[in-house]
Amino acid sequence: LISRTLYPFVVVSLAYLFFTTSDGAVRMLVLLHAYEGGFTAMEVAIMFSLYELMGVVTNLLAGLCGSRWGIKPTLLAGLFMQLAGLGMLFGLQSTWSKIN
Repeated sequence: LISRTLYPFVVVSLAYLFFTTSDGAVRMLVLLHAYEGGFTAMEVAIMFSLYELMGVVTNLLAGLCGSRWGIKPTLLAGLFMQLAGLGMLFGLQSTWSKIN
């Protein structure tokens, strides 16, 4: 169905699409949850800004890792770390909100 030369491109493109979509969804869910937890709009904006700043740092590090070890291991490591992060959301405690 897909030529051998196009297969790696399709795999990487689909993985990136999944990563981008899930990252955006998780970002919105976490920020909305923080807002519902009693944080002010300014506090949520600061959280979002710090999140984006750390995104710049991780993108630079991922670029270095990708050039050193290749894109496939770097992309797979990123996807597994994202899955681990999503798993950690299940440990979120309602007592961590400001409403208590």
